[in-house]
Amino acid sequence: LDHFKRINSRYGHAVGDQVLRRAAASIRGSLREDDFVARLGGDEFGLLFWVINPRIAAEVVDRARTAVEKTDLDELLADETDEIARKITASAGYCMSFEGITAEKFYAAADEAMREAKSLGRDRTVSYP
Repeated sequence: LDHFKRINSRYGHAVGDQVLRRAAASIRGSLREDDFVARLGGDEFGLLFWVINPRIAAEVVDRARTAVEKTDLDELLADETDEIARKITASAGYCMSFEGITAEKFYAAADEAMREAKSLGRDRTVSYP
């Protein structure tokens, strides 16, 4: 989640936890039945899903990423007067698995792509080449 620390700093960890739960529910709701989502820690989530087409992989990840932006936070952040500040966005990076890749390298590749998405301005999806 982009700029999540601002939510914890401004509203406290209890509200931050609620935001995480709602964002996770939004992500889960955007996925197919057999896709898997888990919180990796902090404000990061990981998805595992089976596709062989890179275009479809990009669509699945971007659908999950944009679902975060649609998460209803109005009740939690009701005292926030700036409508933009009441929305959260996400940056996403992903990697397609290939023969011989270890779990560690797979995770590192997806993490590198996510860091690139954040460095490019956040609120976007980037694939590992």
